[in-house]
Amino acid sequence: CSDLDQLQASLLFYLLFLLLLVLIALALAWALSYRLQSLISGPILALQSAAENVARDKDYAVRVPPASGDELAALVDSFNEMLSQIQSRDAELARYSIELEQQVQARSAELAEANRKRVIWLENLAYFLRHELKNSTLGVRSSLELIERRTRASGNSDSIAKYLQRARDSVSFMTKLLENVGSASTLESDFGNETLVPLDLGELVSGQIETYQSIYHNKALLANCQPGVQVLGNSTRLIQLLDKLVSNAVDYGSPETPIIVTVRHEQKQAILSVANQGEPLPEDKQHIFELFVSQRDAAHKDNGNLGLGLYVVKLIAEAHGGTVQAEDLPARSGALFTVNLPRL
Repeated sequence: CSDLDQLQASLLFYLLFLLLLVLIALALAWALSYRLQSLISGPILALQSAAENVARDKDYAVRVPPASGDELAALVDSFNEMLSQIQSRDAELARYSIELEQQVQARSAELAEANRKRVIWLENLAYFLRHELKNSTLGVRSSLELIERRTRASGNSDSIAKYLQRARDSVSFMTKLLENVGSASTLESDFGNETLVPLDLGELVSGQIETYQSIYHNKALLANCQPGVQVLGNSTRLIQLLDKLVSNAVDYGSPETPIIVTVRHEQKQAILSVANQGEPLPEDKQHIFELFVSQRDAAHKDNGNLGLGLYVVKLIAEAHGGTVQAEDLPARSGALFTVNLPRL
């Protein structure tokens, strides 16, 4: 019995020893795996965190802590090098952006100064035209009247009447020219002091059509104005723009066909168009919006057109941030003028 007890004790001892060895092996395995996990997953998690920070904050100064000297360390070094290059290029782009902004500001200041000097020149020109040259034409007109009275008293008025009339017509034309040039020269300088307010372009145009119908009795005007076309504008200037376009259409349009005025919108644009059947536009129609350029041919020379109306239209459209263009109707059967303005 004692031998059996001794055998059982030995077996129990060996079992406990084996269990202890297993526990020690498990502990060593866990410690080794934890160490390996730290060596492998640590740098990867650091890379992931750095990438998320860069994507979220656009902070290219982020760096991943160095890893041990293996493939992961090479990966970390490559990632840090990539961030360094991106940071360097980002800083260079920022510097270029600042320099470009400074250049734009300097150029804008130069343009503003040039525009200020041009406006001052226009104002001085307007003053000169309105006062100095106008006084000269008054002297010529009074001299012509004096000559006419004296020749009438001497009985020789019939022989020189036509020459006096030509002189009077020339003085009248010069006076009209001075007045219009003076108005055109001050128009652009006035825009900077005028207030733009939200308004319904279709409603504004519809109200003016009734006025035109009372002025141009022998001319039909048709309006197709889409409601709710809102723009930021000066109603007085926009009416002036419309006056010039309608007057131009009356002058060149066929008496038998109506003038069609349309207001509509396309996406972010408010569009005002005036169309008339009649004379086609000249071949160099891109120049008709320039100062002192008239689309009239030789048959219209005596109608007193100074080539200022469409120039004023262009100035007003541009002052509202818009554009104006002219094109022929199909088969060159007339003209279509289109003003594009920013829509609210």
